[in-house]
Amino acid sequence: MKKSYLYAMIVSLFAIVPVVLAATPAPTYKAGELLVKYKPAISSYKTSQYSSTHKIQSIKAFKRIGAQLVKLPDSMSVEQALEIYNNDPDVEYAEPNYYRYATATPNDTDFSELWGLENTGLPVNGTAGTVGADIDATTAWDTETGDGSIVIAVIDTGVAYDHPEFTEPASENIWANGDEAIDGTDTDSNGYIDDTRGWDFVSDDNDPMDYNSHGTHVAGTIAAQGNNGAGITGVCWDAAIMPIRVLDASGTGLTSDIISGIEYADNNGAVIINLSLASTAFSQSEKDAIDASSALFVCAAGNEGANNDSTPSYPASYTSANIISVAATDQDDALADFSPGGSSNYGATSVDVAAPGVNIYSTIPPGRTTIWSDDFQDGDITNWTTGGTNNTWGLETNATVVQLTDSPDASYVNDTDSWAYSEDFSLAGANDALLTFYCGGSVQDPDDILTLQVSTDGAAWTDELSGTDFTADGIYMYYTELDLTPYEGNATVYIRFHFFSDNSVIGDGWYIDDIIVSSADAYDGSEYDYSEGTSMAAPHVAGLAGLILSADPTLTAIEVKTGIENSAEVLTALSGRVATGARINAASYFTGILQFSSSTYQVSEGGGAAAITVTRGGSSTGAVSVDCATIAGGTAVEGTDYTALPATNLNWADGETGIRTINVSVTNNTVTQGDKTVFLQLSNPMGAVLGLADATLTIQEDDYSASDYDDENRKSVSSGCFIESAAETTSIKKAYKCIKELLFSR
Repeated sequence: MKKSYLYAMIVSLFAIVPVVLAATPAPTYKAGELLVKYKPAISSYKTSQYSSTHKIQSIKAFKRIGAQLVKLPDSMSVEQALEIYNNDPDVEYAEPNYYRYATATPNDTDFSELWGLENTGLPVNGTAGTVGADIDATTAWDTETGDGSIVIAVIDTGVAYDHPEFTEPASENIWANGDEAIDGTDTDSNGYIDDTRGWDFVSDDNDPMDYNSHGTHVAGTIAAQGNNGAGITGVCWDAAIMPIRVLDASGTGLTSDIISGIEYADNNGAVIINLSLASTAFSQSEKDAIDASSALFVCAAGNEGANNDSTPSYPASYTSANIISVAATDQDDALADFSPGGSSNYGATSVDVAAPGVNIYSTIPPGRTTIWSDDFQDGDITNWTTGGTNNTWGLETNATVVQLTDSPDASYVNDTDSWAYSEDFSLAGANDALLTFYCGGSVQDPDDILTLQVSTDGAAWTDELSGTDFTADGIYMYYTELDLTPYEGNATVYIRFHFFSDNSVIGDGWYIDDIIVSSADAYDGSEYDYSEGTSMAAPHVAGLAGLILSADPTLTAIEVKTGIENSAEVLTALSGRVATGARINAASYFTGILQFSSSTYQVSEGGGAAAITVTRGGSSTGAVSVDCATIAGGTAVEGTDYTALPATNLNWADGETGIRTINVSVTNNTVTQGDKTVFLQLSNPMGAVLGLADATLTIQEDDYSASDYDDENRKSVSSGCFIESAAETTSIKKAYKCIKELLFSR
């Protein structure tokens, strides 16, 4: 019986809306592959042993971490291979190849849309905000706007490196490999041919163009050119964005490609690496690659509304010291909810800081025009030519979906050599031409092979994709793409699916659907859009890291991370949600930040005094000071419930950071009045900016009256502590007994 082939669900941190093609979860890892690390000094021997004994072949070695990507024989499942490796004492670890799924005022014309940099409270994308709920970028730019020598790698869906925001000749913000020439050779001997502006690990070529828009949006927030009189600005006006493509046009990628991307970034000078991608699968090899790097990794926390402390999201949840994990906030400085579903992940210990991540306006690639397509829903393939040995190419309907297949309603047969090729289409005027389609099936791999070929005359065919370029397991239709730029300029182009089988073992065959050939439109100034997610929050942090390193390139990744955390602005809404309880603040890093350590303080009425702490953070030098006073509005009475706080000025010496403490004395009386509040406020900062400027002190009542008790049931209404009568509350013995009962009943 033929299987019904479904599309895999594609998830990205770019837009919270997943492209759901079926109610079936996307696969966690790629079939037929593993990432393996042998113990030192025996890697070569073990590689040879596994090849001869189990027919497991090494595909790629990751020298920096000592691991390798291996290909399993068709007869061996991932689970079977893991059992073999995990029982080998010479193996340090083996794991699946997991999928990851796609976190001074300039004169730029659309700057008002960038509420995350300066929030005036006015509506952005139809939503109003709170004045000052931003990262205070404009004040930071008075000190630092960036440096084109700071290399920031965007490991993502690629980057539209030709976007006008990155290509102005006077300040080009795309990394250029000055040691490489376009001559068909590896000029700089780094292992990559003609890699003058990054690398595409999806297509394995030197063109990391973005066919999704996620990576371009991220790159624009980091370092769109500032103060150039057009469009937007990034947090860092000048930087060198290194485009590294590891996610395909659907926003899906493999950890093996991410590891390759990390090693490429490391080897080519990146000091900051933005990873706005995630899944729930832990990868030791991916963590090893991060640990082996000296760069700062800025990672999106995730968009599922999950607590990463208990439900980790990787790579953000790795314990690597050089990772800064980022949650998202909205225009009112609250933890972000995304529309139409989802919200920012959080974690009191596993997520470090928050940054703006809702209604974020940034760069996108130009639109794409479809040149030719076929979804087969009309049931007609007269525009296709089929032929060859054992040719049974045709259409098959599964539910309401019609798909092209080599063997409709039956398994294919042995010794097949058949094909189906399209009608011709023109790429004469195409730009960044791309072929995309969905493909899946069940065959004997690698002996029964599907090949995608391209021709400009219908007679001579060039193999472009084959074998392991297609996924042939389970019931999933996998998104597949092919860069057609080598065929641009040709008025006649054909594509052909050519299937070969040997003389043993047959299967269900191949299914192909939703074929699209498209071309990128010309830039017209409209290449900007809103998006949301922790993918959009992370690049705000990466941009701030770029500003910090522009000011002092000698800082280490850990020092930059610490500076970002220490200068972040404490927010009530983030208390217990991120480790710092704070959203980043660019200005406070450069000018210093003075703020209450918490928005709330408590003291018992009999506690004598409340310790109110104020902190100085940031990396500024010079003496700073701030005034602290109680203000009207609290329910506590000055002079009765607490001693009036005299005018208090807190001072820090030149370069000094840390905490200053103010003791607010409270009055212990025997009158039952309930809890009371005192409002405090910071003002008049000198030499630094204000962060959290308001706090509330709660004076907790410790006296009781008869009304607090339920005499009939002999227990305290509030605590449940049993007593014999209200009068006994004055008895020290009874009070002790009550306290003891409370303690041992918890």
